[in-house]
Amino acid sequence: MPDIQRPVYFSMADRQLEYFLRADPCAFDRSLIWNLLFHDRILIPDIFLFISGGLKQHVLPSNSVTLFEEGIKRGLIIPCFRDASSKSFGDALGKIKEQRIQGLRDKPDEVARRLDRSRSSDFAPSYWPLHDVSQKFEERAVTYLQQDAPPLADQWQSEWPLDAVTIWEKTRELRFDVLNEARNVPHSEPTVGLRRGDFMNAIGQYARCPKGTIINDFEQILTLKHLSPDEQMLLNVFSKWVTEIYQYNQAVEFGTMPDFAGCDPYSLMVIEGLSATQTSASIPSAAPNLTSGIGTLQVDALLPPFEKLALMNPKTMLDVREHGQDYWLALEEWRAKPTEENSNKVRDTLRTYCRAITNKCRNELVVDPQPIEGIFGSMDPDSRKVLALFLAVPLAGVESLLTWNLPYVTMSLGGYAAFRWLTMPTMHRVELPPYSVARAELLVPNPKDGQHGITEN
Repeated sequence: MPDIQRPVYFSMADRQLEYFLRADPCAFDRSLIWNLLFHDRILIPDIFLFISGGLKQHVLPSNSVTLFEEGIKRGLIIPCFRDASSKSFGDALGKIKEQRIQGLRDKPDEVARRLDRSRSSDFAPSYWPLHDVSQKFEERAVTYLQQDAPPLADQWQSEWPLDAVTIWEKTRELRFDVLNEARNVPHSEPTVGLRRGDFMNAIGQYARCPKGTIINDFEQILTLKHLSPDEQMLLNVFSKWVTEIYQYNQAVEFGTMPDFAGCDPYSLMVIEGLSATQTSASIPSAAPNLTSGIGTLQVDALLPPFEKLALMNPKTMLDVREHGQDYWLALEEWRAKPTEENSNKVRDTLRTYCRAITNKCRNELVVDPQPIEGIFGSMDPDSRKVLALFLAVPLAGVESLLTWNLPYVTMSLGGYAAFRWLTMPTMHRVELPPYSVARAELLVPNPKDGQHGITEN
């Protein structure tokens, strides 16, 4: 399947990312807008619909159709249900409750009812593959984490943070003993593999949480007052690795393009290591005919700032997608044949598309477009170095707010794409009209939320 037809895995809806991106109260809405404007479709696992604080806050407070609901109505947002008998969001929630999946937010039934209102007559959810996705998660976690040295350290160590290998060595107990403990948790299903909830609970015990504590959110661990600074740092990096491995595994097994929201320099270790050990039949591991020698393409354009895009009518925003077809085709042609002519087509079509977005936005609001920067490339060494630099160098003077400027990185058969705004976002709440797209306040994870069970798949 060509990349332009392959949905993007919507990682931003994962509750476990919210603590890492807590400096950005609009992280969910920012990612939603970005993915709906610059990708063909997005896929969201059923569990994310009911554990995401960002999604809950995006949908429930609004009295009118939100961007997420409009995306479902148009088939641009594809829910992925775990049971083929589920035909609605309410059905999907019922199956999740039956399996006692942990981490549900409060009011999940309200979220399900609200989303079911968005289903059109030709609503077509996707379904989990027949094989056990948790077994694949276990295979990838063991293959990646249980090595003496970080995968590909001999090739890429110079591009990682200076303490990357030291962190790897200091997390040995987490990578071996704690992971093995989680793998051995008994379940009624005889073929079940590693569940992330079990892994999180085991990490909680390692961090000296009270015995039997159910970990619904990594924030419960990372804010423990008895942790030393060194322990907190190690657990912070390791918890993010676990989150990214989990997301990468689902993305591959669901046949989507992996999306690394909030990608940071330590994430490179996971991206590189998992890409090198890719064995799933869903997405071939190497595809050298597509990625070899592509190199890197850097593009700049002007786009309305997020604060303006968030105020657009959802229908108006999604109508403008018709102007993006030439850009998506040009990018696909460049990846297949990276000539100078095709490079210029990508630049021209992206800038044309951004102008169309700006013009649509100007029809409703006063807009001063701001610069964005994007890079496209393969995973060959030279192209990878450009991605490493893109991730490692924050904007001057905003190091304390680095998470505001972390790029959106999407992997695919044809390589990677990374984008970010180059301006600081507004630091206060965006007041939205009745038909609002976004809600600027991200619900901060609360350990008391969602005491619904003992495992998260």
